[in-house]
Amino acid sequence: MTSASIKVLQGFLCWFLFLVILPICAIPLVSLYCYRFVVTKILCRMLRKDLVKVMEFPDYVFSSDNFLKHPIGANVMMYLVDGEIDSDIIYKRGCEALALHGKPTVSAQTYNYERLTSLYPSYWLGYVFWTKMNPGIFNLNDHIKVISTSTNSYEKIDTNSIVANWMISPFLPQRPLWDILIITGIKGEDGKERTLLGFRSHHMIGDGHTTVQFIQSMFDGTKMTAKDYPPVKPSGILNTLKILYWTPLTVTLHIFNTILHSDYFSYRKPTSELVLVKSTFLLSDLQTIRKNLSAKFGIHVPFLSVFLCAFGGAVKTVIKTDVAECRNTTNMLNHLSVILAIPSETPHPEGTICNHWNHGIFEVPLVGNRVDRLNHMIQNIGWMTYRRAFRINHTSSNIISIFPRMLISTSLNHACGTTIGLANLLGPTECNYISGKRILEEYVIIAPQSQHTSFTIGCYSYNGRLTVTVLANQSVLSKNILEKLNHYVREELQDLLLESGNDVYTR
Repeated sequence: MTSASIKVLQGFLCWFLFLVILPICAIPLVSLYCYRFVVTKILCRMLRKDLVKVMEFPDYVFSSDNFLKHPIGANVMMYLVDGEIDSDIIYKRGCEALALHGKPTVSAQTYNYERLTSLYPSYWLGYVFWTKMNPGIFNLNDHIKVISTSTNSYEKIDTNSIVANWMISPFLPQRPLWDILIITGIKGEDGKERTLLGFRSHHMIGDGHTTVQFIQSMFDGTKMTAKDYPPVKPSGILNTLKILYWTPLTVTLHIFNTILHSDYFSYRKPTSELVLVKSTFLLSDLQTIRKNLSAKFGIHVPFLSVFLCAFGGAVKTVIKTDVAECRNTTNMLNHLSVILAIPSETPHPEGTICNHWNHGIFEVPLVGNRVDRLNHMIQNIGWMTYRRAFRINHTSSNIISIFPRMLISTSLNHACGTTIGLANLLGPTECNYISGKRILEEYVIIAPQSQHTSFTIGCYSYNGRLTVTVLANQSVLSKNILEKLNHYVREELQDLLLESGNDVYTR
């Protein structure tokens, strides 16, 4: 049977199972919905005027960590900049962008930054609410931290330790969940002084795309936009029927994922020290492979499927060649899942800090040759994009929001195994500037690290390169293994480039 036939059969069996289970699930779901309605629509309006609105999907999903004391769901973006960046400049630019003083700038009139200046999350009766700060409390200086160093080399600074500790350090209580880190006095091998500039925000506030839009509004330079080939969901009656048909299978797969990636089935120590490993790849190489393979298969090859195919092969090689060091992670790595971010069908207004990228989950193939893995990857991404529309649709997915946060937190903390956070987004190809200081590179984009996640990978493109940063628990994946993983990814991409080029150019 073909993979398509198997999926059709799976869909039929899941429909049969759902028709049996649905009546049993209806009673608790309706009860939870009624409880949520009473809490969020009646009681909060009577007793808590400071609660603006209850948090909904997808923001609600990211509230599963202990965001008040141990915010492991934070995104971190680091920039290496020529020269010294004074904290006063950052403060001034931040005030202008957020319209904290004086007449609002053009940027402040266009962008909606209330989650950065006046809203913070809080618990109440089992749910998480966006809560309004009292006027005059917000102070931008409270969100800026400066570390001065006089080291002679950029390499001698333990940036891994600094960033890892900063990621999980508590945010200010009853304040918006974001801050800025400035490391000054870094001297490179050329003797020039540089500054490491970091932005941290909890994923409840917004995704990486909208956060970068805020960063760009503060500084000189082009605005990050989606330039790649965003998937477009087909419309019409036929697609609606497909959505209905695949819905039970999608839900079943998520339940299966929860069980399979439970910490009862793998080895993870969430309290272990984190380690960061960064690598960059030329976008031109990846685009060349993508174009060649598109011509070869006669279909559109998604940009990320090229990298994921190589990454799957690299993981397979690590497991095969480093059995001793991977003895406690083989089971985990054999069940590698991917969270792929794709553009929302109805995105929020440009510049609004929010989560307007929808996410889908599927597996990275670790078996077969490169062509078979790539073909599987293409089908998987296409299937997620076109047939899992119910899964990634905002309204239908909002059923998650009826569950109290305790249930969401428990479920997610026992379901996040190995996760790769990827965005199908290409940034600017020209260098940006911060008050005339050239940004040398985007140093790291880190995806949320759930409590029982072994490692996450954040990907982002900048200045013609794809930056890939791995964040891992050293008890599960050592720095030595991560560096080998990067090496094997490069080998896989090089081989894929040669194979795709030869196959196409010999026609």
